Amino acid sequence: MSWNFADVWETVADELPRAQALVAGSVRRSWRELDERADALADALLQSGVSRQQAVGILLRNRPEYLETVYACFKAALTPFNTHIHFDAEQLADAWQRAGATSVVFEADLGDAVRAALRRVPTVREVYCVASPGTSCPQWATPFDDVTAATVNRVRPPWERSGDDTLLIFTSGTTGTPKGVIWRQDDVFAALNEASFTVKLPENGTVDDVRAALRENRSGAYAMPASPLTHSTALFVSMFALSQGGSVVTVPSDSFDARSVVDVAANECVDTIAILGDAFARQMLRALDAHPVDFSNVRAIISSGVMWSEETKRGLLRHSPEMVLLDSYSSSEALGMASSQASGDTVPPTAVFTLSPHARLIPSPLRTTDINIGLLAVTGRQPVGYLDDPAADEATFVEVDGQRYSVPGDYARLESDGSVTVLGRGPTAIPVGDTLVFREVVEEAFKRHPVVIDALVVPLGDGSSDNQRIAAMVRPMPGEAVDSAELREHARRHLATAEVPSLIVVDETEYRLTTGKPDYDAARVAADAMDT
Repeated sequence: MSWNFADVWETVADELPRAQALVAGSVRRSWRELDERADALADALLQSGVSRQQAVGILLRNRPEYLETVYACFKAALTPFNTHIHFDAEQLADAWQRAGATSVVFEADLGDAVRAALRRVPTVREVYCVASPGTSCPQWATPFDDVTAATVNRVRPPWERSGDDTLLIFTSGTTGTPKGVIWRQDDVFAALNEASFTVKLPENGTVDDVRAALRENRSGAYAMPASPLTHSTALFVSMFALSQGGSVVTVPSDSFDARSVVDVAANECVDTIAILGDAFARQMLRALDAHPVDFSNVRAIISSGVMWSEETKRGLLRHSPEMVLLDSYSSSEALGMASSQASGDTVPPTAVFTLSPHARLIPSPLRTTDINIGLLAVTGRQPVGYLDDPAADEATFVEVDGQRYSVPGDYARLESDGSVTVLGRGPTAIPVGDTLVFREVVEEAFKRHPVVIDALVVPLGDGSSDNQRIAAMVRPMPGEAVDSAELREHARRHLATAEVPSLIVVDETEYRLTTGKPDYDAARVAADAMDT
């Protein structure tokens, strides 16, 4: 069998109809309710005249309707895809056009951007609106709750479901135009199943194996995507928690609220939290230190795609020494390149990872004298490719020694003990004299300062020179003060001479997107304005 999430989740709903599936504040959906609401939406989508695997865009914050829409698409053998709430109308239209979207589900307070984008996307026939606090749905959109309240039978599309059915993930666009990454459901399920540290199913199993696992262990993960569901880590953690008969807890909020995340995790007895490295973890640690709660129910915190420092991990473990902090080095186009696991007193150094059995370093095309620096490459269960981007496919999905690898552009140094130290993305590295500066290394050095909560490093000017100058936009913790002279001295103690920025700006602005990823464009504009 090849795995299809709709088949798996319907099996869970049949086995555990009264168990809790989705939680968001006072909203609680049982598995039966989740299944019925997804059936109603799937039926509406099919009635609109869609064809097999046509795309459905999701423009929602973390809320039950996000996963209900994903489930409905899987039921109808349609392709759900994310669009980020920080996208403007032009970016929304571009993503929906490229995906060939036939339907869109959006949050009411984003209606102006949606309506402007829809004028450029004639393929969209149905638009469903989820009411936002204080904002009702516009008349030109169908209220989501009206659709999901309908009573329908279990939906089977007129075409077959398959493990080849796809999920489309748009990257956040922090290193260029957002790309659409195409995943087969079977590959996603198998990759997540292989990485599971709880229940594992046979790679070529069936729903009978799911049914047997549920009857043996009826308490699946109780997961919280603290990072946005538009980010693959949060979505994949949520999808696998549901596949094990678990629950997903979301925190209704316009932006990341560490205090709410910590309190809800404790009150709801969440056992697994998905975050984005220090961008979220440092704020959670401050919240826990300021107002400690019983965090012993949290068994695992999982992060991917953003630097997560040793110091922050140690701080979190003070509040729950038994939990596991899993730092997975992955991206939307490359799952399971490397990992770092911390628990108790065992905390690996920052950015030091163990390569997965499917990963390796391949020779570096960058200008570097260190023969131990190479590109991370991973084989095994990986994406089909990019959406209508053959040039990106050719650059990222390459054949090495007769095997297909995903090579998303991440550089690492092989250490003598076999571990790797991740340096950062090649496309964002900055040439400074004879040195190639990885901005993530510089950012992490600044974040080691006791009053710094975040830092972004950008090139100054137009970035066209082979000998560039760099700037650091450094954000202090709330209520703390630090000046650029002190930060420069700190940088000199932790970095090579070429890595010390020529401009250091203390700025309380949070140069981050809603996904938690860095907003380098905004930081660069601000740095250039300060470079006098």
